[in-house]
Amino acid sequence: YDVQPWVVRYRTPGVDGALTTASGAVYLPVGAPGPLPVLTYQHGTVTARTDVPSNLSSGEGQLFGAAYATDGFAAVLPDYLGLGSSDAPFHPYLHVATQASAAVDLLRAARALAVQQSVSLDANALFVTGYSQGGGAAQGLHRALERDHGAEFPVRASAPMSGPYDLSGTARRLLASNPAHRPSVLYTAFLAGSMTRTYQLRPDLADVLAPPADAVAGALLAGATTNAQLAALPARPRAALQP
Repeated sequence: YDVQPWVVRYRTPGVDGALTTASGAVYLPVGAPGPLPVLTYQHGTVTARTDVPSNLSSGEGQLFGAAYATDGFAAVLPDYLGLGSSDAPFHPYLHVATQASAAVDLLRAARALAVQQSVSLDANALFVTGYSQGGGAAQGLHRALERDHGAEFPVRASAPMSGPYDLSGTARRLLASNPAHRPSVLYTAFLAGSMTRTYQLRPDLADVLAPPADAVAGALLAGATTNAQLAALPARPRAALQP
């Protein structure tokens, strides 16, 4: 089928529980007979707030939104809090609860969009998937749907891919081995910064992260990282942390 993408802005809770604005994309197949199955895809880690599904020229969002919709699915792709045109003050990276709630509320917004466009959705054919950061987000979403929204959103099938599922265990092993692996340094700074802000562990990122990782984490949380900042990160993850 041909595909029609829509950019959606909607309300959803922030990390403090207060409603904020989030964004995402919904891809609908053109002319497909309904009711349509619904698939929600959770995207991977990004370092720029514009590299998300609501930016219809972004690679990952365009690829997966179009791939699923052309096969007859209504594809629902959240940006997460703090990315896209969200009003949240930062992106709570790998925060399971708000990754899930942002997806649940976009599913609700997608239903409203479908009604506006006279498209019928199948309430009993919901599929959940995602890759990398989105693999963990998909697994957290599946748990939240089964635990809290089973009657509203019964899940037909779930396929979380290559996600960070055991954050504490993985972080301990990573910091113990301390490899010379720059992606591990980026993930360490991003996660430590996110948890510091989300749970208000310390007043400042510099209380947890050593320079220049503190500045890089702040830029990551704002979705405004530069290549020069990323290149300045240390070679090993323990060097990103204060003693």
